[in-house]
Amino acid sequence: MPKLKRNSIIGLRTPWSMKNVVVWKKSQRFCGILFMLSGIIILILCFLLEGTLLTVVSLVLLVSAAVVGGIYSYLIAQKEA
Repeated sequence: MPKLKRNSIIGLRTPWSMKNVVVWKKSQRFCGILFMLSGIIILILCFLLEGTLLTVVSLVLLVSAAVVGGIYSYLIAQKEA
């Protein structure tokens, strides 16, 4: 996601990142790292957990990464304004 150009289809699209190229770039870089870390954690958890618990933990990690990314996007937009 760090090298993703601003678009309306792929990436963390928030109202703040869609209005400002700098906010877009910073939020995509941050979210790319967040989702990569989430994926690594989920991969490790695949060997430790199973079934419904693994699914729930994976969803919580991914949703948390998206929420944190949205908050980060908002904070960067406020800082850039």
